[in-house]
Amino acid sequence: MLVSTVFLKTYTDKLLIKVSNTPNLQSVYKLTTFAPNYYWKGMKRILIIDDNAENREILELLFEDEGYTTKQLSIPENIETVIAEFLPDLILMDVMMGIYNGIEVCQRIKSIPAFNQVKVILLTASNAFLKLDKSTSLADGYISKPFDIKEVVAMVSDLLS
Repeated sequence: MLVSTVFLKTYTDKLLIKVSNTPNLQSVYKLTTFAPNYYWKGMKRILIIDDNAENREILELLFEDEGYTTKQLSIPENIETVIAEFLPDLILMDVMMGIYNGIEVCQRIKSIPAFNQVKVILLTASNAFLKLDKSTSLADGYISKPFDIKEVVAMVSDLLS
């Protein structure tokens, strides 16, 4: 079951998130700490979302070695809360993760005013996706799997410079 989450309102240092919207039940809200990016000035943070543990580990090792702070997720569950707490500058996300669709998650992230400046790179093994109109996903970049490490590092560096 997917939980509907939507951005509601930001305060000075808090983010109110609607964490469930089930018919005939009362909506549930969560107030979480939201530290604006100026708290982390100079520290580049990358959120890695992929259902393949090996891919996550490779990307984490690669970017930690490049001097980035990283966090891994196997699925994008509660993504709004994770973004509000971790404050990534960039998200590397798989397109197909079981019941989760990286394109839809990217669109959801980009629709939230507090998060729409976060850069998103979608990773996919599907050649069919790479031929589609990419503007609908709202992602900032696309990389096919298996990925070339130099290509990934170059794209991340370009987007974060």
